[in-house]
Amino acid sequence: MRRDSTGSEPTLGSRPAPEEMDGVDRQLYWYESNPLLMLLLKLLLYPPPGREPDHAFILRLINDHYLEMDPTDVLRLIPGSLYTVEQLHPYLGRVMQAAQHAHRAAATLCPLYQAHQLKTRSVRHTAQQRFLVIRNDSMCAVCDKRVTEHTPFANYPNNTLVHLKCMSDKFVCPVTNRDFRKFSFDDLKNLQAGTKR
Repeated sequence: MRRDSTGSEPTLGSRPAPEEMDGVDRQLYWYESNPLLMLLLKLLLYPPPGREPDHAFILRLINDHYLEMDPTDVLRLIPGSLYTVEQLHPYLGRVMQAAQHAHRAAATLCPLYQAHQLKTRSVRHTAQQRFLVIRNDSMCAVCDKRVTEHTPFANYPNNTLVHLKCMSDKFVCPVTNRDFRKFSFDDLKNLQAGTKR
């Protein structure tokens, strides 16, 4: 197998796992990383001894599947002396056009995500300012038994108090069945402040 200029076998780069990417990342990583195509390209570029790369097929492969391969890995795999810039021009042109579109989309999303983060911090700050006084008559809304300061408990945004063991869904109030995941930031802030719309 051929080696790169450092004498080492070319290695592929790393792409964040889907669960680690937010909307901006998904725009910036506009390509789908298909490991089978990358393996095929690697085998074509570095065939067994005695065989030469099929240049026409290689160029057709990267041109037709440029959205399915990491361009950084593609260019890292291709030896610098194998193709001229003119030969790679169609591929590079498509990659640049896709990358420019992705960066424009990411630039549009960034302010939206920043605003979302600010609202999230505001709600979190409001929630952290809340306090709850456990009295002798504090009762669990589910089992109707007393809640003490020594009892693990949960308090929903609408001030519904339950034992932790009585809580079936941390997002849904057991009394009103309201799903707080569907509430807007303003609604949650009003609830946490003790104001109901």
